[in-house]
Amino acid sequence: MKVEAYVKSAATILTAYDGKVPFAAFLKDYFRKEKKFGSRDRRTVSQFCYAYFRLGNLYRNLAAEERIYKAMELQEAGSLTNEEALQLFPLHRHLSPEIDALTFARSQLQQPDLFLRLRPGHEEAVKQKLAAATIPFTVCAPDCLALPNGARVDTVLSMNAEAVVQDRNSQQVLSGLQERLAPDAKFTLWDCCAASGGKSILAIDRFPRVQLTASDIRDSILNNLRTRFRDAGIRNYRAFKDDVGASTFSFAHDFDVVLCDAPCSGSGTWGRTPEQLQYFEEAQIAHYASLQRRIAVNALQQVKKGGYFLYTTCSVFSAENEDNVAFLQKASGLTLLSARYFKGYDQKADTLFAALFQL
Repeated sequence: MKVEAYVKSAATILTAYDGKVPFAAFLKDYFRKEKKFGSRDRRTVSQFCYAYFRLGNLYRNLAAEERIYKAMELQEAGSLTNEEALQLFPLHRHLSPEIDALTFARSQLQQPDLFLRLRPGHEEAVKQKLAAATIPFTVCAPDCLALPNGARVDTVLSMNAEAVVQDRNSQQVLSGLQERLAPDAKFTLWDCCAASGGKSILAIDRFPRVQLTASDIRDSILNNLRTRFRDAGIRNYRAFKDDVGASTFSFAHDFDVVLCDAPCSGSGTWGRTPEQLQYFEEAQIAHYASLQRRIAVNALQQVKKGGYFLYTTCSVFSAENEDNVAFLQKASGLTLLSARYFKGYDQKADTLFAALFQL
């Protein structure tokens, strides 16, 4: 295909997309139905589509094909004026004061790296396998590697057993606990919004004697968690389904640590899902902030006296982070020990927030 044909195909796909499902899933389904695209065609068309989304709110008056060409120009130039940057990220007024709005907005033009967390005892073996397969990587920390996005690490590694795909800043959110608990500490931990279990696996690797309980709202999510745990060789845990945000939520167990990785806007990760720059609705910020408060208030009831409550999001919006921290301080007997952003917008990584409380 010529460039013009790629652009036309990308424009057709973008016109058909309505933002109701993740674009990656939509694109996969589209290519499954359209057999004419070879692997190189799929890769190039995908790049054009994602470049289009990375424009955010810029040049919305242009037709799809024109916007794609403009997006490729901007990606090649790698620069935006201050006015363009703020126009690209139209929700900048909701950003935390801790976030550099211009740098954050400009970072949306770049695709973040793929990060691996190397599991204990597998650090050198993973590096050797990647090198043997000529998959390039950069060492960020003894157990953290950065790789080009799309690197086929699953073809050479035993995923979840040897390494976990986990953003470099997601790997850091337990640091407050690590400063206060010894690696060999034995304690109970409830991951109340566990999703597919990435932070639970992290907790087990950082604190091998932890007694883990994980929960989430849907069976399908917990099935994914159980599959990952099986691959990771993790068998000693409890898992259950419940809606922690429900007014009727009740749980009879107390824990030394409650980890609340709350559902959120995901705005700190939109470099990976740039369609959100155009499809995320401003009103959803208040929706998520309210949901987070309901979940957190219910979850913190299960913290033992002297125990810890760790609240985390992958959002960059004050309403979901600092405002909720202030709310929780007023609504409970918790003492705030630390609150910080793990900023990834100058590292080709995600930006996350973590606040650690003690009862």
